[in-house]
Amino acid sequence: METKKKPAIEMTKKGSKSQFKNFPMVPRVVYGAGCFDQLGDILLPRRKNSEAPVIYLVDEVFEHKSLPGRLPVLFNDKVIFISADEEPKTEQVDSLVSYIKKEFEELPSGVVGIGGGTLLDLAKAVSIMLNNNGSAHNYQGW
Repeated sequence: METKKKPAIEMTKKGSKSQFKNFPMVPRVVYGAGCFDQLGDILLPRRKNSEAPVIYLVDEVFEHKSLPGRLPVLFNDKVIFISADEEPKTEQVDSLVSYIKKEFEELPSGVVGIGGGTLLDLAKAVSIMLNNNGSAHNYQGW
């Protein structure tokens, strides 16, 4: 998922701000046998520079498997293994965003989630919050 500056689109109704925001999301999905091997080719043109890492949020179930060795890690990319035992929490999103902003001088070129729905939701939330102010709590839809 790209982390280019794509501000939230705030909807207004009769001159007042509504309670929801729309975010531009994933422009492309690659699916099928062998598609994982395309990841490096997909990410390379999206890299801003060697100082803007790709952040891989990976289900910890893969930590001691062959998958991490297949990730196209370059420059100062970061692989973070995360438990998918629970749904993502607001505090977890905010903590990851804070860590990434402190660890790297530039915002990431992208955030890649690998795993099931929990990791994909977390990657989307982190990507959105890297480009918007405040806490993830302010962007929840309930």
